[in-house]
Amino acid sequence: MIRRIARILSLIAPLLGAAGAVAADPCAGGLAGFDCALPEPPQGDPRRLGAIHPGRMAAPARPGRPVRWSVEVQAGTGLEAGAVAAQIGAILADPRGWQAEGRVRFQKVAPAQAQIRFLVASPAQVDTLCLPLRTLGYLSCRQGRYIVLNALRWQGAMPHWDGSVEDYRAYLVNHETGHALGHGHESCGGWGALAPVMMQQTKSLYGCRGNGWPYPGRARPGPSALAAGLQDVRLQ
Repeated sequence: MIRRIARILSLIAPLLGAAGAVAADPCAGGLAGFDCALPEPPQGDPRRLGAIHPGRMAAPARPGRPVRWSVEVQAGTGLEAGAVAAQIGAILADPRGWQAEGRVRFQKVAPAQAQIRFLVASPAQVDTLCLPLRTLGYLSCRQGRYIVLNALRWQGAMPHWDGSVEDYRAYLVNHETGHALGHGHESCGGWGALAPVMMQQTKSLYGCRGNGWPYPGRARPGPSALAAGLQDVRLQ
C-alpha cells in the first residue's frame, strides 16, 4: 500500500510542479501600494504573438544582451499599469530607441526578475523614492535599478515642452533608461538644434527643440504598425 501511494505521488509530482509554476504570482516582488503590469508570456506560451495572430510571423530575435524590465504604478494616480506598460513597451521597441545600438534588447518580466523597474508615482512618493536626490515634486529620477517617473509629468508633460505628451513620455523613458545603460547628461548643441535625449529637458530646453529619442533620425513606425505593436504589448 505504501509503495502504491509512493508510486502515485511520483507520477503526479511533475504535474504539481507545473501547476505551481502557472499559479506563481506574476507580480511577485512588487512594491506595496503599487499595481504591477503582467510580464511577457514565456516562450511556448500560446498567448505570444505567433499564436495570437495566426499567419503573422513573430519578429526576429534582436541582437544584444537582454535587459529585463517591469512596470509598477502607484494606486491613486489615475493611471492603469497595463496601459502604462503598453506605452513604455512601445517606446523601448521603437527603432529610434536604445535598441538601435544593437547592444541591448528589452524584455518585460515580473518585478522580482527585472533589471530595470519603472515606478510611476505621485510627486510626493517620487521625492521619497529618489532620496538623496532632490526631485522637488517636479522631476523624475533613476536610483539603482529603479526608474521613478513623476505621474504628473507623465500625464501632462511640462509647460515649456514644445511637442506632444507622447513625445515627452518617450523622453522620460529614454532619458532615464539611458542612465541605466551608462549614459551621462549632455548639453544643447546650439539654438534651434534638436536636444540630445540625455539633456535634462524637464528643467529647460535651453534653446534646443524637445526630443525624446536617442536616434531620432531612424525610421518611425507607421500608424498601423504602431497600433499593432501596442495591441501586442497589451495582450502580453
